[in-house]
Amino acid sequence: MKDNSYDDPRFFQGYRRMREDPESANELVEQPALRSCLPPLEGLEVLEFGCGMGHLSLWLAERGASRVLATDASERMLAVARSERAHERVEYRLRAIEDLAFPPGSFDLVASSLALHYVADYAALVREVARWLRPGGRFIYSVEHPAKTAPKDPGKDWARDEEGNELYWPLSDYCEEGPRDEEWFAGSVVKHHRKLSSMLNDLVAAGMVIERVEEPEEVLSAGRKEAVFPQNTHRPSVLVVRSAKGA
Repeated sequence: MKDNSYDDPRFFQGYRRMREDPESANELVEQPALRSCLPPLEGLEVLEFGCGMGHLSLWLAERGASRVLATDASERMLAVARSERAHERVEYRLRAIEDLAFPPGSFDLVASSLALHYVADYAALVREVARWLRPGGRFIYSVEHPAKTAPKDPGKDWARDEEGNELYWPLSDYCEEGPRDEEWFAGSVVKHHRKLSSMLNDLVAAGMVIERVEEPEEVLSAGRKEAVFPQNTHRPSVLVVRSAKGA
């Protein structure tokens, strides 16, 4: 098992506070878009990798999936998932994405929420996902948007006005794919930047049909007129892709 920043106590606590905030980017931007791309779940066998603390895993089971195999490389994340989001049709398994192996045709749906940007060899993983899916099965995932992951300088941030408001995102290094170091929650993580065209073309090369692509803006919660993340009107933070395996 690879070293995992999410198992560092300080890093994990910072991440957990952010993820469980009802006004987090996950809840207001990423999850609504990802869930809107999912097919009817009744009776489906699902693999979710990078399941974290089980938010999506439980949601999938509660909406009818017959089985959810939810995997993650972090023991701390899975401990929370097992204690707070247990379900009779969800199995939480400690496993890095790169170490997953299944027989062909094992699942109807493979889903992933904001985990694929940690994988170095995306093309190889996509080929495996296509093999694991049954004919007509779907692969649906979200990642940090490539416009967000592009800059190689970890200190590069928004250009702001005198009051600190975001004006525009200084896009750079977009065409130079590869690892990016990022300081986050009192620790560092490595994310892998790749162009949008690379992600979509690798899916096509693996035999998947691209059905839908989303660059979501914020979903305003009831009674609120102003966005928590207005900067997303200038630069999308999340990309969601839905693809299907041919019959």
